[in-house]
Amino acid sequence: MTDSAADRRSRERLVLRSPSSIWLVGVVVAVGLFLLGDAIVRGQWGVALRALPWILLVAWLLFAVLVRPSVVVSRDRLEVVNVWRRFELPWAAIDHLESRYQLRAHLVDGRLVRSWGAPAAGLDRAPRAVAEDQSLRAANSRAGRAALPPTHLVIDRWLAAAAERDERAGVTDDASVTTAGPAPFAAGVVVRVDWWVPAVTVVLLLLLIPAVAA
Repeated sequence: MTDSAADRRSRERLVLRSPSSIWLVGVVVAVGLFLLGDAIVRGQWGVALRALPWILLVAWLLFAVLVRPSVVVSRDRLEVVNVWRRFELPWAAIDHLESRYQLRAHLVDGRLVRSWGAPAAGLDRAPRAVAEDQSLRAANSRAGRAALPPTHLVIDRWLAAAAERDERAGVTDDASVTTAGPAPFAAGVVVRVDWWVPAVTVVLLLLLIPAVAA
C-alpha cells in the first residue's frame, strides 16, 4: 500500500473549532426533533409543518455562527474560516499570532485577520523564538507531542515554517545570492466569500413566509 501525497496532506491537516459549539447545535437539533416528533404523534401536522422552518433556521444559524467558524492548519498555510469569508494565509505571510478572546493573525503587510471560532488559549507567543522552541520540540517524544493542546500545534507549524525560512535565508546569505523586488508572500494571501452561506439563509427565510402567514 503506497502512501500518496494526498494521504500525507490529509494527515497533516488539523481543523480547530470550539467543541462546545458542536454540542450546543446537537442539543438544539435534538430538542427540535423531539418537539416535531411529539406534534406528529399527537396528530398535529399543522403545528409540525409551521414549526419545521423555525427549527431549521435556528439550527442553521447556530451552525453558521458557532460550528462553521474554524481554523485549518496544514503544512504550508493557515486557513481562517469565518461565517462569510475564509482567509488562506501562507505561513510566510504571518508576522505573529496572538489570542485576545480569539485567534488573531498579524500579517507582515500590516493586515489583521481575526478568527471567530478557533480555541484561543495558549496562542500568545513571541514570533521568533525559533531556536529554543525547535530544540524543545525535538526533545519531546511522539506521545508527548500528541498530548499538546491543539493551539500549541498551530504554533509548532508556524515556528517550523519560520525555521525553514531562516535556514533557507542563511544558505542564501552564505552563497551571496541577492534578490530584487517585493517578497512573494503578499500575493499568497487569498480571501474568499462563501456565497452559499447567505444563499441557504435566504432560502430558509423564504420558507418562513408560509409559516408566518398561516
